[in-house]
Amino acid sequence: MSKLKGRWSISEMELWDKDYIDLVEPGYIKFEDYNVGEFVFGTINGFIDYRLTKEGDAEKAEFSWSGFSEDESLCGRGWAEVTGENTIHGMLYIHQGDESWFKGERQSDLDVDLDTYDPNIAPDPETWLALSEAEQIDLIQAYHEDEGVELEDEAMLIHAGLHATVESQAAAGLEPVQETLDRLMREGLDRHDAIHAIAAIISDDLFNIATGKQRSHDPKHYRKRLKKLSARKWLQGRY
Repeated sequence: MSKLKGRWSISEMELWDKDYIDLVEPGYIKFEDYNVGEFVFGTINGFIDYRLTKEGDAEKAEFSWSGFSEDESLCGRGWAEVTGENTIHGMLYIHQGDESWFKGERQSDLDVDLDTYDPNIAPDPETWLALSEAEQIDLIQAYHEDEGVELEDEAMLIHAGLHATVESQAAAGLEPVQETLDRLMREGLDRHDAIHAIAAIISDDLFNIATGKQRSHDPKHYRKRLKKLSARKWLQGRY
């Protein structure tokens, strides 16, 4: 079995700091069976088609990728190789755009299969973060469909994506997301509604970026809005 196969958390990149790498969810790159994989960092989500090459004992994955950043389609190429027992490094190239080296650390091997998702029950953080974003969204969509929530396909995908973002931020210990969830529940919201309240702020942020009202995500402003959020304001439609 290839030493590269598995999921690696992205610990460092040349062009982007850790705050951006973990902006939406903790950044990662993974290589799976059948020469496919995926990476996520910042607002970029890429789907990998890789091939393994060997030079002596050194093994390298060379790959092409396609994906998106918010509403922009992206593609490119890259490579990765193992540098230690639990570390990798590589290069990522965006077609007609930026290029950056990256470093990663192997995530622990887990049985990460989840049969169901219930927003009113916090998932195990390590298990949740070991899932791909696509797997998280599938679980969230299945829950809403089972509950009879009727949304157009695109609206459901957006809703589930925001759900997944809040869950991943809470699981990763991003301040003050978990504290905000706990406080909103103490104020009377159930966990599901508390997730919706935080997701509304993220959605508002993304809308402002898309319409040019703000240039990029501002972590300090996000934290400030979360600290001001209350159950009373949410129930009044103010956040």
